[in-house]
Amino acid sequence: GDSGATSILTRAMTKLSPRWAARFGEFSTPEGFAGSTANITLCKDDPTMASTIVGTPYSMGYLSLNVAVTRAVAFAEVVNQLGVSTSPAAAAIQTDLDNTEFDSHFTADVIGLPGLTTYPILGLTYALIDTQTLVPNCTGAPTVLELLRWVLMNTTARATMLAMGYVPLPESVVSDSV
Repeated sequence: GDSGATSILTRAMTKLSPRWAARFGEFSTPEGFAGSTANITLCKDDPTMASTIVGTPYSMGYLSLNVAVTRAVAFAEVVNQLGVSTSPAAAAIQTDLDNTEFDSHFTADVIGLPGLTTYPILGLTYALIDTQTLVPNCTGAPTVLELLRWVLMNTTARATMLAMGYVPLPESVVSDSV
C-alpha cells in the first residue's frame, strides 16, 4: 500500500522551495516526477527504500524515521523555513508536536511547522481498526480500547516508540482521546 511518503515529501518540498513548487508542486503518484532528469527509483515500501539507499552508492531517498533508525540508514540534515539545518531528532519533533493544534479527528498539518529546530518533513501515522472483523458485536471493543490506551499512554510503550524512531502523540492529545 501507499504509505503517503511521496505526498509528505512533495508537500514539504513545495513549502520549502519555490523552484520545486514551480516545477513539480505537490503530488502523490510517480507520474509527478515526469520531466525530471534525475535517476529516480520508486520503491513499494520503506524497508525496500532503505535497502535501495544502503545498496546504492551516492543515493538518497525519503523514508520514515523509524525505518531509518531500525535499519541503520544515515539521514541528512534539512534546512527548514528559517534557514536552519535540522535533523529528525525525536526530542525536537516531540516539542513541535506538543505545540501543534490537533483537530477533533486528531489530525494536524505537521509539514513545515514553525520553530527554529523544526524538522520540516513530518507525517502522522494512524492505526485503523476494522470493527466489523476485529470487534464484531462490540464484544472485543473493551480489549481493543485497553490496548490502544496502553500504546498511547503507557510510559514503557511511549519509550519503546521513541527507541524505534516513532514520536508519540502529545500527552495532551492522548488524554483528550482515550
